[in-house]
Amino acid sequence: MPFCTMCGAELAPEAKFCSSCGTAVEQPAPQQTTPQQPPYQQPASQQPPYQQAAPQQPPYQQPAPQQPQYQQAAPQQPPYQQPQPQQSQYQQARQSVSKQKIDYLPNAANDKTTRFMWAGVVAALIGVALLFIGKTSGYHLNGIWYGLSIASTGMTCIALVSIFLSLRKGLVGQTVAMPQLLNATAILNVVVTGISLLASVLVLLGDSGTYKVVRTLLDLYGIASLAYLVCFVIVAIKLLGAYEGNMKTMAIVMLVVPGISLLMVLLELGSRRQSEAITVLFTIGVQGASCYLYYLAHQIFTGKKLF
Repeated sequence: MPFCTMCGAELAPEAKFCSSCGTAVEQPAPQQTTPQQPPYQQPASQQPPYQQAAPQQPPYQQPAPQQPQYQQAAPQQPPYQQPQPQQSQYQQARQSVSKQKIDYLPNAANDKTTRFMWAGVVAALIGVALLFIGKTSGYHLNGIWYGLSIASTGMTCIALVSIFLSLRKGLVGQTVAMPQLLNATAILNVVVTGISLLASVLVLLGDSGTYKVVRTLLDLYGIASLAYLVCFVIVAIKLLGAYEGNMKTMAIVMLVVPGISLLMVLLELGSRRQSEAITVLFTIGVQGASCYLYYLAHQIFTGKKLF
């Protein structure tokens, strides 16, 4: 409690004059200790700047974040492990060497596909008929036999040339395209057919003065036929080695047709007279395989089965 400074009487807390002596109570200046405490306690508020040394530790501790940069050697392992992707590239190379299955060549078809197929079948049937006509007539030089022979030879040429040209068109972009080889085979087929037809026409005319010309044509026919046979076999071997499916089957038939013909020629060379039964069987075998070749070609180029 406050007391009067003159008489020492007890003063009321908020008295301005002493109740005993009337002395004005000197209001002591409010001890601003309480308000002054905040300024005095400012050192406490100043402590944060002094304690800022703690926030300064992160810059000092920056070596810890630098560790990820040092640990970046782990992501660098994938480039070092790139030999594994290279194995897949090697496997792709091996897969490209493997045979490609082809049952249908959409780019090979044309509006004459059915025509050339039937032309080949008719030519094969005429070839069998020529065999029996020749056996029964003794291969006499008559107009019927040579006329049918010319027709059969021409239709066979149309069928085979159409196959070669269709293959050249359809195999573009495939594993084995061989356009130049197919062109050469088609051209040789036309040359062989042309020589054969010309010789047949000259013989049919029966002019004795054309004998030497016919002999020359037959020699040329033999050379052109050999070249055509080589190209034909190469085409078949390339198709057989590169493709599966219908294309492989057609390549096998392409090898069977000249194979039977060559076997028949070897038998004829080995014996002066070959039995008529063997000749008939070989001829039917060649013409039957040819018909199957035309059927497969039609199926590959049109994507449709006839039967």
